[in-house]
Amino acid sequence: MGAEDNVSTIRCRVLIADDHELIRQAVRPLLRAIAGVAIVAEADDGFATIALAKKLKPDLLLLDVAMPKAGGLAVIGEVKRWSPATRVAVLTGITGTNMLAQLRDSGAVGLLSKACSAQELDHGLRRIIAGEEYVSEDLRAVVEAGSATSALTMRERQVLALAAQGSSNAEIAALLNISTKTAENHRTNLMRKLGVHSAAELVAFALRENLQSV
Repeated sequence: MGAEDNVSTIRCRVLIADDHELIRQAVRPLLRAIAGVAIVAEADDGFATIALAKKLKPDLLLLDVAMPKAGGLAVIGEVKRWSPATRVAVLTGITGTNMLAQLRDSGAVGLLSKACSAQELDHGLRRIIAGEEYVSEDLRAVVEAGSATSALTMRERQVLALAAQGSSNAEIAALLNISTKTAENHRTNLMRKLGVHSAAELVAFALRENLQSV
């Protein structure tokens, strides 16, 4: 579906990709209010997004990562393949640390939360279009938690996975051939590194981030 804008001096051509019409309706006026921005097309599934990016080579792709036919990471990979100059900003409701970290690693210059206010979304879009990077306020802590996760040692990851599976310190100690005190120390270090304050929060973190296996 196309959405050509009449802009006298276009400096940023944008492709909007989201399978929800309401989201596209919300984003259009924000983009059109930015001088020099033109919405060149819209897509509502992953395959259409790739095809349009290949054909139009937009300056910016505003992408929902949970669309039919092709997921966000696959879309970003193909868009980078066919239109390497296209910058990608993700508009998402996903808050999982692993996925957000993968999106950043894939080259996304923006992580915009669907839960953010219209004012923050407008601010983030303007900064991205100006050539900067932007992460929504409510996603920043999650991204920082991802950095903390990447700093875990292999042993700490093993302890975290076993804790998420419901193993006690004594059971973890037996499975890893370490003392119970060492298992307790690992659990304490994990809580400090991940910024959680109870065993239940630690397990919830592991389950949310799909870290119950190593």
